[in-house]
Amino acid sequence: MGANQLFDLARLGIFGVSLIVFAYELVMPFIRFLVIKADQEAISARRAGIDGRLAKAQEEVKSLSADRQKAEVRLLQLTRRKEALQQEMTRQQSANFELVHEVGEPRPGARVFMAPIAVRPDFVHLPDQEVPFAREIWRHRNVAQVLAANEVDAKRFLATAFPRQSGLDPAAPAPQAG
Repeated sequence: MGANQLFDLARLGIFGVSLIVFAYELVMPFIRFLVIKADQEAISARRAGIDGRLAKAQEEVKSLSADRQKAEVRLLQLTRRKEALQQEMTRQQSANFELVHEVGEPRPGARVFMAPIAVRPDFVHLPDQEVPFAREIWRHRNVAQVLAANEVDAKRFLATAFPRQSGLDPAAPAPQAG
């Protein structure tokens, strides 16, 4: 092998290396482009997933906000109703009193007997002229406080004060304790 052949072989080797370097420089931008494109696609896919979750979260926030507004309206309604009921209770408590009808005269040896007075069912059917009192007072609790020597006298006093035709029905008198 001569010097020329060796020289030709060296030139051929240099040309081959040049060709490899040239091919590398030619292909490398394309490879970089493919890598960048793959990265962009992966980032786009991640972003789409994040955007989807964000949209869901925004819808949930909107739904929760609407639920909260409904709950606030309901709370306001219930608060107003509670206040109205409390006012009604206060009004009822102030109107809910007991009427005590005193029967008999204080005498020596007289004792106090108590008898609840109920309205008979036929009371509402009696004509107004037969009812010797205002019907409104019987919407409250009525009690007779009878001063009598004994239970028999207390029953007699009650029968006289509240006759059957009055529409009232006094219970049996009981001695008041104390």
